[in-house]
Amino acid sequence: MIGSDEHTSFSSGDLTVHGTLRMPETVGHPVPGVVIIAGSGPTDRDGNSAVPGFADVRMDTHVWLAEVLAGRGVASLRYDKFGAGETGLGPFEDRPGDAAERTFDELFVQVARDALSHLGNRHGIDADRLLFLGHSEGGMVALAAAVDAGDGPTPAGLALIEPQYGRILDILERQLTDVLGTTPGVEPADATTLGAWIRTGVTSIRGGTELSPEDAMDPLPEASGATAQLQATIHGTIFQQLRTTVGVTQDRVDPVALAARWDHPSSVLITCGTADFNTPLNPGGPPGSGVDSLAGAFADGVAELVVIDGMIHELRDLAGADPRAIGPADIPTLAFSSALHTSLGEFVDQWATA
Repeated sequence: MIGSDEHTSFSSGDLTVHGTLRMPETVGHPVPGVVIIAGSGPTDRDGNSAVPGFADVRMDTHVWLAEVLAGRGVASLRYDKFGAGETGLGPFEDRPGDAAERTFDELFVQVARDALSHLGNRHGIDADRLLFLGHSEGGMVALAAAVDAGDGPTPAGLALIEPQYGRILDILERQLTDVLGTTPGVEPADATTLGAWIRTGVTSIRGGTELSPEDAMDPLPEASGATAQLQATIHGTIFQQLRTTVGVTQDRVDPVALAARWDHPSSVLITCGTADFNTPLNPGGPPGSGVDSLAGAFADGVAELVVIDGMIHELRDLAGADPRAIGPADIPTLAFSSALHTSLGEFVDQWATA
């Protein structure tokens, strides 16, 4: 292991957040520090998730990122986000429903701001050389916290690794509609029905309107197999999870609009793997349709987009394997991307050697 790990914790509102500080080998002077921000779902400090299919699989994505940074003489703080790991639900442990009525900023963006403040106050860290590194949804959180730093420090740079590229409801509507149209066993008529139901749900969330009892019900109550599974997914996300205060306020965060407000020259690295179907490149697409459009929203000279051949969302190299044949348990057998290792290292070097 490069450097040393130390448990740490900090407060964010009424939440105690637990994490790990990785310091590089002793260098005798203050070093840059990076806050690593996890993607969506109950993802812990090490990059491991409790979602079905991934709960028993150790990805250790953030551990690897900390290794890359330490190897370049850069410290990092990775933390268990709200709902994950040692942080857990905190004061909402006995009343999880109350957490859903907090804002996305309170539960996720403010935690990132407070993490950067905590890191900057640590002995051995140069408070003028702080950065955010956000993976997936964490990229959107990093942008939101950087553009509006509040009472905390403004980061010197941003590494947006396979970042969320648009508003969450737009992404989910596009992804779910694509899956409906390509999943074997889903009849075209059923796909059309469920697609219309998605649009009804999205419109009502954004319009702040109540659903009629008919619209709130599953439109295909007799569905089975893949159709039933997709209907349940739509119900759980569009008609439950994102109808809460935290979900509604999350959808209001627009990474493209945030990118246009960040104008620090040569301060942003954006990566997109060609085998990443969660955050696709979609070159030339309209704003909010892919990572390419997010990169294009930054002013000239602010961001560099690095397209990495064969890299998947979990930052590993497919090495020619068929992505359709790779299950969650197979992912840790793949090597982390050497191209990302190089690109991220070269990006942080501008602060590490300052």
